[in-house]
Amino acid sequence: MVETFKKHYPFALVVLMAWSLLLPAAIAEAPSEEAAVLAWTLRQMGIGAAVALPPVHRVSKDELATVFVRSNRRAYLRWENQYGPDRARMILRGYMDDILGLYDTRTGTVYVGRFLDPCRGQAILAHEFTHHIQHTLRGSIIDIGDGSATILYWRREREAERVEQAYLNAFCGPAPNP
Repeated sequence: MVETFKKHYPFALVVLMAWSLLLPAAIAEAPSEEAAVLAWTLRQMGIGAAVALPPVHRVSKDELATVFVRSNRRAYLRWENQYGPDRARMILRGYMDDILGLYDTRTGTVYVGRFLDPCRGQAILAHEFTHHIQHTLRGSIIDIGDGSATILYWRREREAERVEQAYLNAFCGPAPNP
């Protein structure tokens, strides 16, 4: 049968052989889901520059809380000085109750809750990639004591929330009405 195929369809055999050689390369070159979300996020932000894909970890709620506390130790100490220990704990609990993802500026790592449904998880990934892009292209937020760091923080957070919402609207469908 193979000899008959070779004799009557030599071109098809060449195409099949070439395809079998190229298929593994095409699969290897296909962008990862994370790379696709990063590229989408860059377009949403209107940025044409290339930004490296950071490490991404899908973690449990407890792991996310642990990473949050570790990466925000300085902020917590500042809250204690500014507001007192009781209010600092209240602020920390508020963040930890609602945390779904995190960009650790120290390590350049993105963490996303693996407890989220897939589409919501990708929207949070876009949100955290926004912070990665902000940090990579615009630098760290430096507190010089004049309140400008707080303003810049909230501007960046609003931009990340806008990107997250755009992702939800584009890929996850309308939010259910309560």
